[in-house]
Amino acid sequence: RRGAETWRHVKGARGGTIDIYQSARWKRLQARVLREANYLCECDECKRRPVGEPANTVDHIIAVRDAPSLAFERSNLRAMSQSHHSRRTIGDVVHRPR
Repeated sequence: RRGAETWRHVKGARGGTIDIYQSARWKRLQARVLREANYLCECDECKRRPVGEPANTVDHIIAVRDAPSLAFERSNLRAMSQSHHSRRTIGDVVHRPR
């Protein structure tokens, strides 16, 4: 399945392509986003609570497949809990036009 997901790949340091989520650049940016959010979920649901859930993943507000140029753009990223990210990702897949 992932072999067909070309939107997930970026040019690697040695000229080949690598999965965005395995790149050193993504891992550094992910750590920065989580640190800046104090490891708290930034989803709309958690923002309405006095204390949100712990965040352990980073979400692309606009999906990479829809806007590859925003893959590493800090303004397009937010910290999220795994459960909220999974719910959002499943919702995106279900509601995506074919």
